[in-house]
Amino acid sequence: MNNLQEVSRETVICIVDNNDSNLKLLSSLLKDNNYKFLVANSREKF
Repeated sequence: MNNLQEVSRETVICIVDNNDSNLKLLSSLLKDNNYKFLVANSREKF
């Protein structure tokens, strides 16, 4: 998928990364576009 518009707004996206900057950036982009998402760093058990 090349575009956020291709993902259903009912879908919950899971972001997993150990880089806090990446998590903040992706969270911000998704939040600004009204997507539902969960965030975890790679140290957490999901």
